[in-house]
Amino acid sequence: MLSNLKKKCNAMIKNFVFALCALVFATSMMAQSGKSCDDPIPVDSNYEGVITEPGEYWFTAWTYDLPLNVHFTPNVDNSTTSPEVLVDFTCDPGVYNDPKLNDVINNVSSFGLELPVEFLCAKVERYGKIEWDLSINANYREELTKCGITYNVQAFVKVYFPEAGKISLRPDTTYTSCMDNAIYVNLGDTLDVTANDNVTFYAFPYSEWCKDSIQFVWTGDNAARIWVSDGDCDFTPTSTNVDVRAIYDVTKTTPYKLYEENMDAAIKSWLGGGVFFAKVISKSAGQLIVEKIPMGPIQGGAILLQHDVPVQLAANDSRVFCFPRTWTSTEFVAPTQFVMNMFVSNTSEFTPSVDDANVLNKYAFNLIDGKRVAQLSTADIAKLVATATDDYVYVRFACNQATTLTPKVWTPTSCAEKSILLQNGTVYNVPKGSKTTLYRMCYQDWKGYDINVNWTGRRVLPTYYASICDFSYSSNANGVLNYYSFSKGNTMVNSSVVASWESRLDESGFVYVRFDNNSTAGDITFTSSKPAEEDPVIPSSPCVASSIELKSGDQLTLNLDSAFTIYRIEYAAWKDQGMSLTWTGAEPLHTFVAETCTFAVAPYNKYVHVYMPVPVQGDAVWTTTQLADLAEFVDEDGYLYIRFLTEKEGVLTVK
Repeated sequence: MLSNLKKKCNAMIKNFVFALCALVFATSMMAQSGKSCDDPIPVDSNYEGVITEPGEYWFTAWTYDLPLNVHFTPNVDNSTTSPEVLVDFTCDPGVYNDPKLNDVINNVSSFGLELPVEFLCAKVERYGKIEWDLSINANYREELTKCGITYNVQAFVKVYFPEAGKISLRPDTTYTSCMDNAIYVNLGDTLDVTANDNVTFYAFPYSEWCKDSIQFVWTGDNAARIWVSDGDCDFTPTSTNVDVRAIYDVTKTTPYKLYEENMDAAIKSWLGGGVFFAKVISKSAGQLIVEKIPMGPIQGGAILLQHDVPVQLAANDSRVFCFPRTWTSTEFVAPTQFVMNMFVSNTSEFTPSVDDANVLNKYAFNLIDGKRVAQLSTADIAKLVATATDDYVYVRFACNQATTLTPKVWTPTSCAEKSILLQNGTVYNVPKGSKTTLYRMCYQDWKGYDINVNWTGRRVLPTYYASICDFSYSSNANGVLNYYSFSKGNTMVNSSVVASWESRLDESGFVYVRFDNNSTAGDITFTSSKPAEEDPVIPSSPCVASSIELKSGDQLTLNLDSAFTIYRIEYAAWKDQGMSLTWTGAEPLHTFVAETCTFAVAPYNKYVHVYMPVPVQGDAVWTTTQLADLAEFVDEDGYLYIRFLTEKEGVLTVK
């Protein structure tokens, strides 16, 4: 599944590279020869010139040159062949010295767009003559900025001109001038601000800051006001100025906090792509400190979850965990087939039950590819954070089997990212006037069964089911799967209707729901006729009950205390593919494989049939031949048992 970022960057690269085709028309009148990538002709100012003869030329352009207007007139009246353009951000294809740019290019390359990219420029007819004309706005630079490239980026362009002609090129130097004269602010900077300074302006790179929640701290005796504009840098700081998009007031005792969701919203809705200009005005001099918001204390000794760091859960684990309120779309993965739920609260004092008033929501884990997965979108987390009492969201997990749990960054589609999950049997309040709120249903959860919809509002609730998130409020609109007008009480959505949705869904597998409720409010509940899930029937031997199953892809954080944890592998699942162990620790990882769960961590223990050390920051492979030799030691439940011993903590990856 493509992330929203990848889709935006894909479109950005295509458009930006196409835009650069216009920047190839500078001629030999410039100092550089343009005969190679090492000696390109720069395109960075107004130019008018002549293409004297056909041939291949190299040029270089920069993103700050946009917006830009280009006009090319071939000498012939009926030009039929466009200039051929190859564009890349390096002279050595595939090698990008800038790590951030390299990440963007890799995101693009991963779904089929390869650099360098070839383009043919478009033609227009004027007064019976074919000419080449292109007007390029600042959107291309802004889209690049949204991907975190906030600085001036150099591109290399190779062009073949099939004919001679005249060229005029007009870059807009306003943005370049603004960036050259602005004070560029990085997180951690301290800005010296003079009293009543209406002239100095700053560049605020929200697209760089938005991975963290930040705060503005002011040291001056008088309050300071921060004016933020998405237009010209030399703006007039007044509330009536249409370019002023935000006003932040800070005092010596009260910082202004800017959360990740606030910056994301600005990047999406304001002009500028994520770099905005600001002025700081106060009656007294002072310093403005731009820093990450310090995280507050965690309640009740809750255990902090981290992305990509697994935690071990006991059966019906009683511990409370938490994650930062700054998290965006995240999925929680557990290698178990047992039913699993996550209970969420804004306090550490709660029980894992929907009857507890402190429980904000319960999320059921879906069974996907033999693992349990719960996916919370950015919108889901934002809804939880709206009632948070500190910097954390508190969670407890309910599962009848011991397992591991790993939070991972989830990269959903843009529709899924901004939608709220509708779950079976959960009551959702639908306030009057919330028609723009987007919900999603995971189709596989509802497939094959009737859906009973209970609505408590006094008036009918127009409801739209769709395969896309941006659709018109019309039953015949593009993407709309079904339209219902729910009256107070119960209404049945037949399973045959649900079945008709499947062929029209995209690869994400979500059905999107909106309520056209401008005139009503109430609670709505969707309940499937699907029987409640039950735990699988597995062997109940003491060894199975006291061990954690290892599956391909599992990551374990191991230390000296981990020697007391017993793991198991299902022999049949591994015997034909082998096993590899990758270890990050600073000391070797000693691995012991036995026929039973009760054994000492010693190579010569009578129950240990494999001793395999994994070297420091290295790998070890357990081949299919080695596994075949252990067939006679597999217990009656089909398992072999493993313990690990190490003196230094590290992460083990099992594949």
